[in-house]
Amino acid sequence: MSSTPSATDAPASAPREATVAATRALPNWFYAALAFGAVVRLFLLSATPGTLDVEVWQLHTMALGKKGLIDYYQGGALQFNHPPPVAIAMSGVAGFAKATGLSFAACLRFPFVLFDLATVVLLLRWLQGSRHREWVAAAFWLHPLAVIYSAYHGNTDSAVATFAVAGAMFASRGNGALAGAMLGLGVWIKLPVVLAGPALLLALPDKRETLRFCAVGGVVAIAGFAPALIMDARAVVDAVILYPGLEIRTGSGITIWGLLNLLPDMESLSTSMRLSLIDLRAFVMQWNSAIAIGPVLLLAWLRRGDVPANAATLGTTLAAGFALFYGFTNSWAFQYFAWSIPFWLLAPRWFALGASLFASAYIYGLYAWLCGDPFLLGSWDFIGKPDWPGALLAARNAANAFFALSGIVFLVSAIRGSRAQQQNAG
Repeated sequence: MSSTPSATDAPASAPREATVAATRALPNWFYAALAFGAVVRLFLLSATPGTLDVEVWQLHTMALGKKGLIDYYQGGALQFNHPPPVAIAMSGVAGFAKATGLSFAACLRFPFVLFDLATVVLLLRWLQGSRHREWVAAAFWLHPLAVIYSAYHGNTDSAVATFAVAGAMFASRGNGALAGAMLGLGVWIKLPVVLAGPALLLALPDKRETLRFCAVGGVVAIAGFAPALIMDARAVVDAVILYPGLEIRTGSGITIWGLLNLLPDMESLSTSMRLSLIDLRAFVMQWNSAIAIGPVLLLAWLRRGDVPANAATLGTTLAAGFALFYGFTNSWAFQYFAWSIPFWLLAPRWFALGASLFASAYIYGLYAWLCGDPFLLGSWDFIGKPDWPGALLAARNAANAFFALSGIVFLVSAIRGSRAQQQNAG
């Protein structure tokens, strides 16, 4: 059912000796790529202040120290929607920065550089035996957006990719328990990791592994939330689990992303068409969660035939699922691309290149313009620059359209593949 992949897998039963030998045989150019990516990340950590999210996290940690976690969930100057474990961890980061005199911005971002490195290791292990494994791992490590999100942006989203890749690796090997555990741990950091859940669940080989995935994943996820839930379940559920997302706008009303941006301009339409468009926009706004998540679930179901799935097939399913979500959602933030970058590189080449080019053009172009510097050395002035130039609006719309259209292409391909399977089975 999947398109021609850009990476392949060796059987999960490959001997341990071959695994060790292949790991030691990484070429010199790969270590040079690792070194270069590390230097770029260390430069951004030490020389740049990051985005507004750095300041927001610093305010969060200050409020957590004064009010405590549960009181802050109940309400504060800023809306706090992060899971309890990462809230505790970030409070520890703030304490470490204060005790050592190190920059909070650098201390906040450094752990997510390590998460990127962990993702590289996971990709190498997942692609064991593939002639593409070093290229895929290096492409992720050097990917402009992976670098920006972990070493510059200042939020937790890079960790979503790490746990999603770990879960996918174990799911492709038929290990439901470990796949569920990885997804459960990912929930400790950020809830959107669950978007990978349907594809992982349906990639497992039998009902026993499916039950293990659900049981272990559920227990691990709940364990991270349990202390806070015991203290005030309603506050935690309302603040974290039921958080609806935000439609972020600049001070002049420009939305940073969203399906609504792809609809026709009102001024170019007749009166009757305007009324129809108003109704359509209202429908999209009211049902946007279902519009964005429903196709992700459908795609995972349609592509369930390859069991157990290898990196190419499962990676493509995950890349396509995230593309559908990105393409159709209106509740979006700049760093959300971080969730799925590794899977782009496992998908067909047309998607890997298109997603990387369109997303990087928008994000890097915007960040460089907001900073007034190509190396992101200036202040990220989202509030002070509310009126975006036409080129950035075009880059935003092109990226949004690419993910929406490519998601539809994947979905149509999956429908055709499912029908072909049914006909062959009949």
